[in-house]
Amino acid sequence: MKTFFLIAPDNSIHELLPDKALRIGRTKLNQIYLDDGAVSRLHAQVTATPEGAMLRDNDSANGTLVNGRVIQEVLLRHGDAVQVGKFILYAFLGERVEVDTFVKRRVGKSTNDQTITDFNIQRARPTDIVGDLGTINLINLLQSLVSQSQNGCLELNRNDQNIGRIFFANGRIANAETSDGQKGKEAFYQLAMTAEGQFIFRAGMNAPSIGILENPSALMLEACRLIDEKRSAPPTS
Repeated sequence: MKTFFLIAPDNSIHELLPDKALRIGRTKLNQIYLDDGAVSRLHAQVTATPEGAMLRDNDSANGTLVNGRVIQEVLLRHGDAVQVGKFILYAFLGERVEVDTFVKRRVGKSTNDQTITDFNIQRARPTDIVGDLGTINLINLLQSLVSQSQNGCLELNRNDQNIGRIFFANGRIANAETSDGQKGKEAFYQLAMTAEGQFIFRAGMNAPSIGILENPSALMLEACRLIDEKRSAPPTS
C-alpha cells in the first residue's frame, strides 16, 4: 500500500498518518520545524482525507507555494514541491523503502549546490558541455540542469550513435525523444535510465514542442523509482 510522505529540507522523512496532521512552522511544536523569519509559527499543515493528502495554509504571513503557485488549500501529488519561506519540501507517494532509497541517493549524490562547471567535463564549443556518463550520474546532471534553470537540449549517445534527446526550457523538462520513436514523458523515463555512453548539452537549443507538463521534481522522483525497480528485478534467463 502506498503511503504519503513529506521530505523536509534536512532530508528527514515525515509520514502522514490517518489520524494526525503534519504541521509545518517556526516553533518546535510542529512536526516539521523550519527556523526562518519568513515562516509563521503555525504556517501550514497536511491532513489525510479520503481524496488524498490535503495541504492547507494556516493564514500565514507570507503564504505557501506549491510548484511556484500560491495556494490556500490543495491536494498534493507525488513530486510536488512545497515552498514555505526559503525552504522546499517534497511530496512523496510510495512505499517506505522507496522513499528511504530516494533520500539516501539524494544525500549521497546530491549536486544541488554545484554548478554545471563543477562537473569533470569538456566543452566542444563555449555553449556546449560534453561528458561521459561513466563518470557523471545522469540523474545528478538532470537535477543540476533543472536547478540552474537551463535552456537547451541534452543529447545522449552510445557507441557514437544518438539514442535520444531531452529538452529544457527555463529549468523545466519540456520534452524528450528517443531514437526508436518514443516521445514525451515515456521517452524521458527511458532515457533517464541510461547508465553509460556520452552526453552533450547544447545550450539555447529549443524544444520542437512542449510534450511534458509534469513538474521536474515529480519526473525525477518517478525516474529514480523506475531505476531502483530495474536494479532490484531478478536477472532474466
